[in-house]
Amino acid sequence: MKTDKVRAFTITNAVIATSVQSVSSTTLGAFTGSPVVSANGKNNAIVWVTDPGAYGSSGPAVLHAYNATNLSLELYNSSQNLARDNPGGAVKMPAPIVTGGKVYVGAEFALSVYGQAIFLPAPTITPSGGAFTNSVNVTLSDSTAGVSIYYTPNGTTPTASSTLYTGAFNLTRNAIGLGRLTKGFFLINSSNP
Repeated sequence: MKTDKVRAFTITNAVIATSVQSVSSTTLGAFTGSPVVSANGKNNAIVWVTDPGAYGSSGPAVLHAYNATNLSLELYNSSQNLARDNPGGAVKMPAPIVTGGKVYVGAEFALSVYGQAIFLPAPTITPSGGAFTNSVNVTLSDSTAGVSIYYTPNGTTPTASSTLYTGAFNLTRNAIGLGRLTKGFFLINSSNP
């Protein structure tokens, strides 16, 4: 299967140059879909492309963003922080869709939406885990001003309708326990978008 890099060619008087103007620094896997260009008018052009190189191994797709005037400058790729930005399982011939200031990437059984966001740190949980007998008092704190922490001590995903943290709570041995009480079970809302 063929792999290749993204290449840019100049167009002058409706004729495409035969020599390459710039080339991406990364090689993309077979079955890569069409690149997409976004820009703010004539400025800040970005080339977006989804790499399905891990398709054969059931691995994740990778969204790449390149400077459109110099493809050797990669601005972003979703594998830089895969825990946060994983678009999902790679599929053949994916093309990102750019609209309304967001980038949409289709993946196996998933649609991921990328855009500017504020990423808040996980709350601090005290105690941080371990075994306990009967019950333990749990405190949550966050260093970001203006946040509200919602939690569920039973392992379900919290929503804005879950319990709002206002102070220490008692976790009993009948609950799931601190071993499962991690940042994944907290919803942090910020009043400072």
